[in-house]
Amino acid sequence: MKVKFFTVMFLLVAFLFGGKYADAFLDLGVSARSLAMGNSTGAIDTTGTAFVFNPAGIAYVRNFDLNCMYTVNFGMASTSYIGIVKGVKGEVGFGISWIRLSVEDIPIRPDIFRLVSGEKERRDTVRVISRLPLNTFDDFEDAFFISVGRKFVRYVDFGWRYAKVRVEIPVGLNVKLVRKRLYYLTGNGIGIDLGFRLRMRGKDLFEIRNIGDLVIGFTYRNIGGCTIYWSSKKQDCVEMDRLFSLGFSQPVKRFDSVIVISLQKSQVYNEMTGGIEFGIKRAIYFRAGYSDVGLLLGVGLNFRKFGFLVSIDYALYMHEDLTAAHRVGGGVKF
Repeated sequence: MKVKFFTVMFLLVAFLFGGKYADAFLDLGVSARSLAMGNSTGAIDTTGTAFVFNPAGIAYVRNFDLNCMYTVNFGMASTSYIGIVKGVKGEVGFGISWIRLSVEDIPIRPDIFRLVSGEKERRDTVRVISRLPLNTFDDFEDAFFISVGRKFVRYVDFGWRYAKVRVEIPVGLNVKLVRKRLYYLTGNGIGIDLGFRLRMRGKDLFEIRNIGDLVIGFTYRNIGGCTIYWSSKKQDCVEMDRLFSLGFSQPVKRFDSVIVISLQKSQVYNEMTGGIEFGIKRAIYFRAGYSDVGLLLGVGLNFRKFGFLVSIDYALYMHEDLTAAHRVGGGVKF
């Protein structure tokens, strides 16, 4: 139990501040829907939250899409997000977003092994220190995104059909500023992400009348690398990551519902994540996914209020040694 706990703590520290993983807090995502599906939505997210795993998705935003999210990760770190995307005719999207991960009141403990040599003296010192208030410090990880996406349409001859197949090719770009503050140190870096998708109707591709849409996504994160320059003159070099994502949506007309399946693989982490969503009347959604955390679950609700389309999403993920984490997010389309 203790070994597993300290292993998780070590991974959390690496996740927050370590070297080539210096921007890994972004892999937590910003969407409760995405988290419930294992953060595997690089091919299927067509809302303002798509910029994290594939900015091409914001090309599908039709007017204004405002989204926000908040979560506490295992009682140790909190993540918050807000962003807005302006769409033009569902073909071009422009967005700005802000993500913050924070760990507050981290205790500063003295190095007992360096200050006290005897075993008995160390034990007595620990007992005294445990009854005293400790100084603390905070860690803040911020990322500011400017995103743009545009959708193109091409007709492609795949060779096994007489007619060409209509292919939607949305392309997206992020320019992001990563800013970190740890104790008395600050770090800054700039990164660029590029993503695109290939979206095809199954009935055109396979000549099967009732089959749904197939989407293939590719994302290049931190093109050329992203270097975090610290005030201590140290540098953390974040290497480029390639994400491959796959999505399939199958309408079930008899029940006025849709089933969405998603998969995603990261080159840096070399892990596959996946999820499934079952939506009823475009109003109620049930979700499940898997990742290195384990099984994830979630629900969503869409409804109209004062002429706006409102979405509220919830995700739950648990760790065998830590407390459960809850994520709540939502959006307004207007």
